[in-house]
Amino acid sequence: MSGNAKAVLCESPASQERAAVWETPGNVERAATLVNPVKAERHPCYADAAQAFYAAEVLKEQARRKGHRAITALFPDDGPLRRNLYPKQLEFFRASLDHRELLFMAANRTGKTLAGCYADTLHLTGLYDQLAPWWEGRRFTTPIRAWVWANSGLKIKETVQDVLFGPVGQWGTGLLPSRTILHIDRASGPTRDVIETAYITHTSGGTSTLQFKSYHMGRESAEGTYRHLIHCDEEAPYDI
Repeated sequence: MSGNAKAVLCESPASQERAAVWETPGNVERAATLVNPVKAERHPCYADAAQAFYAAEVLKEQARRKGHRAITALFPDDGPLRRNLYPKQLEFFRASLDHRELLFMAANRTGKTLAGCYADTLHLTGLYDQLAPWWEGRRFTTPIRAWVWANSGLKIKETVQDVLFGPVGQWGTGLLPSRTILHIDRASGPTRDVIETAYITHTSGGTSTLQFKSYHMGRESAEGTYRHLIHCDEEAPYDI
């Protein structure tokens, strides 16, 4: 038995058989096979174990889905986080409709990075109507190629990557819905678990590409290419 698995064991007085229903996520089929009507009738412990297993799976699935839909908690219609309490962010979003270059200048810890990553998520996935039907900014109807820049690999990992994908080991719990993340390539370098490129499903049926870049890579890294979206988190060096 692995260290992260837990079994519910019960003994049948009649046959001395032992039934184990694993609580490891994804083993509903195992329980369904193990606990069949005949065995459940002969050995009530089987049925009790199955019920406990299914209840645990439902709770786990609810928590997983909540964690994998983080973006739905932002800018709701009502409640303590209703979007009309954030006029600067809404103005920033609307400005993208008519302007190709935007600047969100505000104090520390006021939601600049979060607002930028929120817009990135909508543009990469095309899920404007599903995630933000109130959206009044620019819309991309086809897959995009995007860059997100930060000061260093460590800052990428701690800020924009964390907001978009979630913590290392829990990628898919950030703003980007887990079901839209097709593949992730890690970057080589001194900082572990930094994402270099991510491939994101766009609602049109194609695939958007997101690359993280560090200002330490210099101006040459930004030369000779076209991107639909470039998000610079914190002020970029003048030459970039």
